[in-house]
Amino acid sequence: VAVVGLAAFIGLFVGAVGGVSWWSREKAFPFTFIFTACWIFSEYARATLLTGFAWDPIGVAMEPSGLRELAPYLGTYGVSGVTLLLSGILLMLKHWWHLCGGTIAILLLWLGGLSIPMTRSAEELTYPHVTIIQPNIPEDIGNDSKQNFNNLIKHMRLSGAAEPNRTRLILWPEGALTDFVEDEPWARERLASILGPKDILAAGGDALVFDDSHHLKAARNSIFLLNAKAEIVGRYDKSHLVPGGEYLPMRAILSRIGLNRLVPGDLDFMPGPGPRTLNVPGFGKMGGLICYEVIFSGEVVDRTNRPDFIFNPSTDAWFGDWGPPQHLAQAQMRALEEGIPIIRATTTGISAVIDASGRIEDSQPLNTQGAIITDIPPENVPTFFSKYGNTIPLTFAFILGAIGIALARRRR
Repeated sequence: VAVVGLAAFIGLFVGAVGGVSWWSREKAFPFTFIFTACWIFSEYARATLLTGFAWDPIGVAMEPSGLRELAPYLGTYGVSGVTLLLSGILLMLKHWWHLCGGTIAILLLWLGGLSIPMTRSAEELTYPHVTIIQPNIPEDIGNDSKQNFNNLIKHMRLSGAAEPNRTRLILWPEGALTDFVEDEPWARERLASILGPKDILAAGGDALVFDDSHHLKAARNSIFLLNAKAEIVGRYDKSHLVPGGEYLPMRAILSRIGLNRLVPGDLDFMPGPGPRTLNVPGFGKMGGLICYEVIFSGEVVDRTNRPDFIFNPSTDAWFGDWGPPQHLAQAQMRALEEGIPIIRATTTGISAVIDASGRIEDSQPLNTQGAIITDIPPENVPTFFSKYGNTIPLTFAFILGAIGIALARRRR
């Protein structure tokens, strides 16, 4: 029911694009502009209406191409628009020499001819090391409470021993902490046993929320920062929750007809306040994005306190072999848009270090166990998109639509 319902819901956006632009179909050139404008608006609407589901816009599919270099200026939805616009123009070219010229131009763009370096010089910045853990724990084992201790030991062993002359930031995936570390001091002490004096552990886990009568009412999906003294020195709460996965929409109504969340557990999660930057002692400023929060273009950074890097813990084990590469590509687009490196730690892959230009510096392959030990890449200077966000692609869509309408109203 959920799969069919989600497909039908997303299909409404595609149908709306065709329906709105259908009136201009008799003139190919105006139709291309109007259809492209409607598509940009539809991708933005799909990402925002009813909490949004922004999975895999056309712009993300262009990540391996040179069109990706437009993302720092136009954003992902703008890249989608350029892709459709170029495709429509190429389709309309009737003469072979126009076709050849258009093909060559698009191929040059595909090869990344628009790339403009924006990275700060390496001499200006020095960063400590990070250790990224990928335990390769399948979904059924991760959800088995009897395996919690064994899974924890696997994370701890992969993290390695403390080193007196080296400071580490250890990054664990989403849901790695099955104990409630805020309420159980012994759980924090056990984790701190693997940390050196200045090490920091950043790991995903649950935070419990109680009402005024101290009754448990909800939970939060969180990233905890833990130091060697077993102190929590920072916490980020996921703000963009998965409908049906982390909470049941309209629970008062839907629960009465027998519906519940699609994943184990009856306790709903509460959203956090939104993008937030955490100060990580010894490692600079870190932004947090838990799992699918990274797919929402223009909604991933606290613009009043820009982070040096973003940590994106995730659980992609439920998503087969197709989902993780798509999820990784969307994280690459966010790094491009914002000019900020993103570090992913996932349970089964693909864990990766993505630089501020959206390129993968290091990764742990899908369905493998291991640790990535590397430096945090430097951030770029703020991009055009990072300053103005989705105002840019929406303005681009409005201009395209206005041109298309003007052309459509001209007499033949």
